[in-house]
Amino acid sequence: MLTVIRGDDATFKLTFTDAEGNAIDLTGGTIFFTVKKKLDDDDDDAVIAKEITSFDNPATGVQDLELTNEETD
Repeated sequence: MLTVIRGDDATFKLTFTDAEGNAIDLTGGTIFFTVKKKLDDDDDDAVIAKEITSFDNPATGVQDLELTNEETD
């Protein structure tokens, strides 16, 4: 679970691993992140929607997710 106070900037370090705990190489991949009012809402109805396609070090499987205060308002 991620917790953010409304109107604050926030950064979360996400780690992607396979079932054995090995890092998933994110090269050429896309991370989709959505926040919805209800779990069964469509992605088009998300109050926050981010798509990350550029990674600092994709082979590690680690990526920061940054949310601005405008996004969390």
